[in-house]
Amino acid sequence: MPATALTNEERREIILEALQPGANLSAIAREHGINRNTIYKYFRYALKDPKQRMQDAEAEATFRRKVWELVR
Repeated sequence: MPATALTNEERREIILEALQPGANLSAIAREHGINRNTIYKYFRYALKDPKQRMQDAEAEATFRRKVWELVR
């Protein structure tokens, strides 16, 4: 499945899966039929896009911190 065929919800699920402790980004990318670098692109978009924000401020802060650590 090409990355453009994924919905925002599917992309968000990939991001959350990738943030799990011990997650293997290459395996996750293969499972979803995308390139590993595409996951990093999703991370960057999630950090910038206000529509991707979570309702809970604490969960949002944790999410953004974890994504930022992976993107750096």
